[in-house]
Amino acid sequence: MSTIGTWTVSLIPETTLDVRGIRRAAVITGIKQWMNDFGDSPDFDAGELLDAPLTILRRAHAEGAGAAGLVAWY
Repeated sequence: MSTIGTWTVSLIPETTLDVRGIRRAAVITGIKQWMNDFGDSPDFDAGELLDAPLTILRRAHAEGAGAAGLVAWY
């Protein structure tokens, strides 16, 4: 981790999302439960929800570039 002003920056993609091993299984289970209870997509791929952003972050990291994201909570 690095600090730039008031921003904390993770230099390793996996530490940004912290979704490996048992933690990943728990997150995927939670996403699937949420989609079953509140979603309208029974074939929703919870793993893809985690893997797609990681793919982008890994590519940016490998190329020495940055990646930014935004989350809006309602």
